[in-house]
Amino acid sequence: MADAILRDLLLRNMPEPVIAPVQRPSVAENTLTLIRQYVDRLAKILDGTEQQPWKEEAKRLCDEAVLQPITGVLAGRTGAGKSTVANAVMQNRLLPSSSEVACTSVITIISFVDDLNFLTASVFFISKEKFCKFLQTIIGDRRLEWEVTGDIASYTTAAEGQAIILALYPHLKNSYDPRSSDYDVDILLNHESIGHLLDDSCEITARNSNELQDKLRGYLTPQVNSPGGPALWHIVDHVHIKARVDALSTGLRVIDIPGYGDANKNRNDCAEEYLVKADCVFLVVDIKRAKDDKDMPDFLEKSLRHAIVDGRAGEGSLVLIVTGADVPSGDNEVTLDNENDNRTVAYHTQTALRISQEIIDYQNASNQLNMLINTSSDPTTRQTYHDGLDKLDDEINARKCHLSDINIAKNKIVANARNITVSQHLQEIYCRTYREVLNDATVDPPHIPTFCVGSRDFLSLSGLESTQSLVFQHKDETSIPKLTEYMKKLGERRQLTHSALLVNQAQKLLGQAEVYFESRAKQDETLQAYVKSAARVLQDLDDRHNKVIDGVTQEIRCQLDSLEGNLAAAARTAATRSIRMFESLPDIHRWNTFVAIMRREGEWKDVDFNEELTEGIFPDVVKCWNRVMNRCIPSLLKRYRRDISAATNKALASLGKASDACDAVKQQISGACQLIGVDAEMMRADTACRRALALQQREANRSFKKTVRHQILPHYRKVAAFTGKGAYARIKEENSKFIKKNHLEVFDAVNVKARKLFEEIYKALLRYMKHAVLQIHTAIATSLVQVQTSPVLVNIKNQRLPVMRDLMNTAMPSLERLTQDIETRLKAIS
Repeated sequence: MADAILRDLLLRNMPEPVIAPVQRPSVAENTLTLIRQYVDRLAKILDGTEQQPWKEEAKRLCDEAVLQPITGVLAGRTGAGKSTVANAVMQNRLLPSSSEVACTSVITIISFVDDLNFLTASVFFISKEKFCKFLQTIIGDRRLEWEVTGDIASYTTAAEGQAIILALYPHLKNSYDPRSSDYDVDILLNHESIGHLLDDSCEITARNSNELQDKLRGYLTPQVNSPGGPALWHIVDHVHIKARVDALSTGLRVIDIPGYGDANKNRNDCAEEYLVKADCVFLVVDIKRAKDDKDMPDFLEKSLRHAIVDGRAGEGSLVLIVTGADVPSGDNEVTLDNENDNRTVAYHTQTALRISQEIIDYQNASNQLNMLINTSSDPTTRQTYHDGLDKLDDEINARKCHLSDINIAKNKIVANARNITVSQHLQEIYCRTYREVLNDATVDPPHIPTFCVGSRDFLSLSGLESTQSLVFQHKDETSIPKLTEYMKKLGERRQLTHSALLVNQAQKLLGQAEVYFESRAKQDETLQAYVKSAARVLQDLDDRHNKVIDGVTQEIRCQLDSLEGNLAAAARTAATRSIRMFESLPDIHRWNTFVAIMRREGEWKDVDFNEELTEGIFPDVVKCWNRVMNRCIPSLLKRYRRDISAATNKALASLGKASDACDAVKQQISGACQLIGVDAEMMRADTACRRALALQQREANRSFKKTVRHQILPHYRKVAAFTGKGAYARIKEENSKFIKKNHLEVFDAVNVKARKLFEEIYKALLRYMKHAVLQIHTAIATSLVQVQTSPVLVNIKNQRLPVMRDLMNTAMPSLERLTQDIETRLKAIS
C-alpha cells in the first residue's frame, strides 16, 4: 500500500510530457477537400439540365469525400498488458494499468481530436432495463441461498452479488436480510446514487492526461477506492476518450476491450461484438504466458482460427503484439542460439558475480569501519576512518553502477533472444493453424506483423512512469515507435486508398460532363441511326451483364448450400452430445454454482455452458467454411469483375465503331468511351461485396452460441424461478426432461439462423453486383446513347460552357497531380 501511495504521489508531480506536433494526412485531406469543391461546382453547373443521375453522383461523392475512420481492437486475455500498450502508443497515461492485476473493466474507445488545450471523455452508462435484469439476478441468488442455508457463504454467487450490491449501494452495509424492503429492485433502480445515471451519459474534460485519468479511474476500473460513494464502473457500458494523439492522427480509432478470452464470459460477449466489426485486430499476448502457459496455445489457436476464417490473414487486419519484452529473464529461461551471444552473456554473468562479491566485501569493510568509528575516541583516528568510509562508499556506488550496466547489457541480449524465440513460436502456431484451416500442409500462410514490445520501459524512458527501465535504455529498442508507426500507416493507407478511388470517380464524372457540354448534336438521319444502333448495343450489354450475374450468383448459392449442409450435420452431432452434457453438469459443480449457471442463462464466471454445448460445431465446419467464404466466393467475385469488364469494353468498342458514320457525335462518343470508368465501378463493387461478405460471415460463425442460448432461454428462466429446499433436485430433473425432448429443435435453430445469414450474404452480394452494372448502364445511356440535344438545352449549354471549361482547366490537372501524390505516398508507406 505504501509503495502504491508513493508511486501515485510521484506520478502526480511528474511533468506532463511535451506533445509533439501532429502531422495530419495532408495528401488525403487535401485530396478530399478539393474533390468536394470541384464536385460541388459541377453540381451547380448541372442545375436545370436533364442529367439527374450525374447530380446524384455528385452528391454521393461530396458525402463520401471525408476521412474514413478505421477501427483497431486490442484483444487479449486479462492481464496481457493491453492498456499499458495503449498508453505507450498514445504516449499518454490515458488508461489505468498495472503489471500485476487486470485494471480496465470497461470497453474504452480512444480517438483523435485536434485540440491542444483539452482532453475529453464521454462516459456512457448501461440501460435501466439491463441493470434491472442484473439486480434481479444477484438479489435472487442471495434470497435463494438465504432460504436454503439461512446465511450467505463466502465464495458463492450470493457472496459475489452481495459484494457488488454493497459497492453500488454503500448505505446497505448493515442490511443483511435480502427479503427486506431495502433490497426491493424498483427502489434500488431509482436510488439517488444510481437512478439518474442509467440510460444517460456524462462528459469529462481535463487539461492533461494525469487529470483525465484521475477523473476517469472510478468509471473504468475496480482498482480504486471510492469511500462513501458507489463503484460506478459496474454500470458503465463504455467510455470514449478523445485526445490529440499522434498515433491516431491518420484516422485509427483504438478500442481496448477488457479480458477477451478470460474467465469472465460477459466481457467476452462484448469483445465479440467489436471483433466482428473491427477493421483490424491487435491480438495482445504476454511473453511469459506465450512461452510457459499451457493454456496459451489453445487460446491462440482458437483466436487465430477465427481470425483466419474471418478473412483477416493476408489483408493486414491481424497483428500480434507480444508484451513484457522489458521484463528481465532468468539466466536459464532462454536458450541462446548465437555463439557470440552465449559468450557475451557468460562473460557478463561472471563479471556480475565478481562485482557483486566486491560490493559485499566493500560493504563488510564499511561495516567494520563504522564499528571502529563508534569505538574510537581519538578525533584524528576517527577522521581517518571517516575518510576511508567515504572512499568505500564511492567504490560501492561505482561498482553498483557498473553492475547495473552489466545487468542491463545482459538483459538486453537475453530479451532480444527471447523475443525471437517467442515470435518464432507464435508464427509456428499461426502456420499450423492456417494449414489446418485450409486443409493443406504445403501452403505458405500470409505474413502477419508481430511486435515484441517493452511498454513499461517505453513509459519510463518517456517520463510517464516513475520506475526505472529494466531492460531497454532507448525508446527505439522497445519497438513501441515501430508499432506506433505501423498504426499510423494503417490509418493513412485507408485514407489514401479511399481518396484514390474518389479521385478516379470524380475525374470520370467531370470528363463525362465536359463531353456533354461540348456536344452540339442536332437531329439528322445519321444521328437517328446511331442512336438506334447504340440502344441495341446497350440492350445486348444489359443481357450480357444479367447473364454474368446469374451465373455467378447461382454458383454462390450452390457454395452456400454446400456449407449449410455441412453445418446441419455438425449441429445434429452437437444435439446428440448435448443430452450427456446436460445430465453431467450437476456432477461437475456444487449446487449453488449449478443454480447460478441456470439463473444466469448458462454462464457464470469461468463456466459457459452454452459455449460448451456448441463448441464442437465450428471446428467441424471450419475447413468447409473457409473454403466457401475465403476462397470460392472471392474467386467468383473476381470472375464477375473480369466478365463484366470484358463485356462492357466490348460494347464500348462497338459504340465507338457505330459513331464513325456520324460526324456530329463521333468526337463526343470517342471521348465519352474513355470516361465510362468500368474499372473504378468494379473496384467500388468489389470493396462493397468483400466488406459485406466479411461482416456477415463473421457474424454467422459467431452466432451458434447466441442462437442456442436464445432457444434454451425460456427453460433457464423457468428453472431460475425454483426456490427453497429441493430446488437443486428439481432443476436437475427439469434439465433432463427438457433436453431429451427438445435437443433437435434447439440445434435446428442454428441451421435456421445460419440460413438467414447466408441469405443476407447472397442478397448483399447480388445487390452490389446489380448496382455496379446499373451505374455502368446509366453512364453509357447518358453519355453514349442519349446524345440528341433540344434547342432549349443547347442554349443552357452555351451559357454554362465557359464555366465548365474553367472548372475543367482547374480541376483535371489538380486531380492528376493528386493521383501522383497518392501513388508516391502509398509506395512510401508500403
